[in-house]
Amino acid sequence: MNEELVSTLEKLKEEGAWHFDPSEGNIDPKILSDQETMKHMISIDPDILQYASDEIKNNRELVTLAVRKQHSALEYASDELKSDRDIARIALYKGGAWGFGQVGDELKADRDFAIEAVLCDGDSLEYVDENFQSDREIVMIAVKRSGTALQYADEELQADLEVVMTAVRSYGCAFEYADEELQSNFEVAMTALKTDGTALEFAGQDLRDNKELVMEAIMNDGDALEFASKQMKSDPEVVKVAILTSGGALQYAAKSFKQDKEYAIISCSRDRYIFEELEKSMRSDKDIALAAVTENGSALEYASKDIQADKDIVLVAIMDDYEALDHASGELKKDKELSQLKEILES
Repeated sequence: MNEELVSTLEKLKEEGAWHFDPSEGNIDPKILSDQETMKHMISIDPDILQYASDEIKNNRELVTLAVRKQHSALEYASDELKSDRDIARIALYKGGAWGFGQVGDELKADRDFAIEAVLCDGDSLEYVDENFQSDREIVMIAVKRSGTALQYADEELQADLEVVMTAVRSYGCAFEYADEELQSNFEVAMTALKTDGTALEFAGQDLRDNKELVMEAIMNDGDALEFASKQMKSDPEVVKVAILTSGGALQYAAKSFKQDKEYAIISCSRDRYIFEELEKSMRSDKDIALAAVTENGSALEYASKDIQADKDIVLVAIMDDYEALDHASGELKKDKELSQLKEILES
């Protein structure tokens, strides 16, 4: 291996293929046509294939090498090799849907290969020939593998109950891509919410006001309260379940709950950041502050001056986060006992 080639390979390793654009005079085009040299370069960075000569881009051995190292390199191959079944399979099984997106149109229109693609990664449905996006068998395979594939299905199949149910069982928020009528279907909604509570966002308005469905959603994810109806956000039982599941859900509840001490304590004991969102009067309450700093010592920063001057609360805060002493009152920052505790916790 001559010195020039060694230098070129070292530069490629350090700077990457993007610095070898021949149109900018960064490399001798002859190098990009040399099979042996390109073999070494592709082994270092497959993206160099984009600058190779047409002959190299149509070299089955070199393109295979490039795709084995990086599935996206298929983008730079000749049209002929993009439709080479063996090379396309390498891209598919290494890169899933992204890899399949690079294969030639000939293979995307091949039903057997399209089925193989969605079996590998359901989201390959995005790249199959559009005729297959309305092929029920292919779509069913796709959504069973990946619920998100529902977004690439034909509208008629997005309105197919069995197809949509299969999708939301796989991925609750595939509910977003269901036909509007099915988004108001109780059975479909319940199935989606059992998988992902935040799928409530895509439910019809009447269903967001259905307590059974909302309870299912918030038991799965308390933050799903954000998507419930105004009436549900004002329901004490619903709000309590939501904040028990996720303390931060208090931010989505009706205003009266944000001013309720019991609900504030529950929320602060389960969420590190909700304390700073509370009204000033609530951040002056010792019991609420204690719940907050027990969960997150740094919450002391958002407490009232009286709370920051309360040694008992500051002590609890420091035990969670010794840097919380920085947010204590000036007098407590100089407190010998607290300073010694901070030093011990720091060490």
